[in-house]
Amino acid sequence: MSIARDAAATAHAVTLAHAASVVKRGGVLVYPTETVYGIGGAPSDAPMVERVRAIKGRDAHKPMLAITDRWGRVADWITNVTDAHRALMAATDDAGRPLAVTLLFEAGNGAPLALVSEVGLIGIRRTPDPLGQALVAACGTALHSTSANRTGAPPASVFADLDLHVVEAADYAFDAGRPLGGTPSTVVKVEDGALVVIREGAVRESTLRALVGG
Repeated sequence: MSIARDAAATAHAVTLAHAASVVKRGGVLVYPTETVYGIGGAPSDAPMVERVRAIKGRDAHKPMLAITDRWGRVADWITNVTDAHRALMAATDDAGRPLAVTLLFEAGNGAPLALVSEVGLIGIRRTPDPLGQALVAACGTALHSTSANRTGAPPASVFADLDLHVVEAADYAFDAGRPLGGTPSTVVKVEDGALVVIREGAVRESTLRALVGG
């Protein structure tokens, strides 16, 4: 397992190319997101997903999400997209960046099975983090993602706070060289046209309700 430790190296195309090569051969990455450090890889790679579950000690029935750089990349993963979904998909913060919100959709026929919950939902977040966007683009696929911590332990927003077991079990890890946002994403779904907040996180529920009209 190798680690890239400084912000300049992390942003460099060579580092991203190496990370992409790890993903394409089924490897496990520890990487920064806009919220906390994540762990994952290619969501279509079932053995990789099982490795992540084992590293985290995560229940096999608990679903994990994906991050993407653009919604078009996952168009065949989702279906029954409502107006409320579309409003949230298009929403940005004051700097024009996507919101740190994980949206739950009904899974489409093209969705990786490893990401689909027992009730047929898939969680996807369009990351506002430039490094995350560049990583997804380099890999050519949305990335399977879950927080890079053992189940029951707090997520890490600073590389030094990551569990050494998690870092050493991955094939490649990189340090953003700065603290991350620290608060996990808000998770929501749309049910019968109404917004349902599963977990309030980086974005307040009131902000989201204002976007979808209640």
